[in-house]
Amino acid sequence: MSTTTLKIIAAIFMLVDHIGNFIPKTPIFFRWIGRISAPLFFFCMAWGLFYTKNRKIYLLRMYLFGVSMSIMNDLINNIAIKYHFLLIKNNIFITILISCLIISIIDIFHVNPIKGKKYILIFTILQLFGTILIAIIDFLELNLPFYISNDLIGAILCNVFLTEGGISGVLLGVLLYYTKQNKKTLTISFSIYCLLYSFLFCTNTVAQTLLKLKSLLPIKIYTILYAIATLFKIPTIPIYGIHFYQLTSYHWMQIFALPFMLSFNMKKGKGYKYFFYLFYPIHIYILYFIGNIIR
Repeated sequence: MSTTTLKIIAAIFMLVDHIGNFIPKTPIFFRWIGRISAPLFFFCMAWGLFYTKNRKIYLLRMYLFGVSMSIMNDLINNIAIKYHFLLIKNNIFITILISCLIISIIDIFHVNPIKGKKYILIFTILQLFGTILIAIIDFLELNLPFYISNDLIGAILCNVFLTEGGISGVLLGVLLYYTKQNKKTLTISFSIYCLLYSFLFCTNTVAQTLLKLKSLLPIKIYTILYAIATLFKIPTIPIYGIHFYQLTSYHWMQIFALPFMLSFNMKKGKGYKYFFYLFYPIHIYILYFIGNIIR
């Protein structure tokens, strides 16, 4: 399969997933099917970044689409509050962008370590600045204009902790980029990723451990551990019963994206580049409004 074919397949899975996400009373298996989508898009991103003739233009385009979608989300959420709609948070553009930035910095470091260290420093400062800025805004409960949300600030500053999917999604993009050319390495590394993801995000292990440590550790150390888990978006409150299965444990099904990755034939296909850039936000907003109207 070419990258175009893989993107079309990923888009279909994504559409099914978002129908399950936005439309009330949709069967849960719609979300199961949707787990295949994100890894496929990250895989296509990896090859797209590898083959692009101008990486700066590639990154700039992703950034502009990401920030634009964050602005649109804020405008829609302002309307949503008035009509008691659910808020919208989707924006995978920034997640993919941050993966691309990290990959680019690593590649620069391999060619020119001195220049690479400068970019690492800039990226680190940007992450710290964004995280501290959002923490201050939340702590002081500052009333920002309706069109400036934490998500928009995170998008503008490319903050890894505020992006959709969090750092685990960003790392998936980096992982797939550096393992894409060896099917054996890709299979092993992606399988390990899915296993670790399931352990950390789809079980109560971390939440139960934190609960036990609360009475054993000094409050400062416990608070630091809790904050780290929160930053990484790891569940910190145990969930029990059948709802736990429905809410989280199906995310391991992203492993089923692997056969599609292994079928890649190293060909680009027809492209349809801007179709996918436009399809993503448009279908989300359509489903979002339909879901809220009939909810």
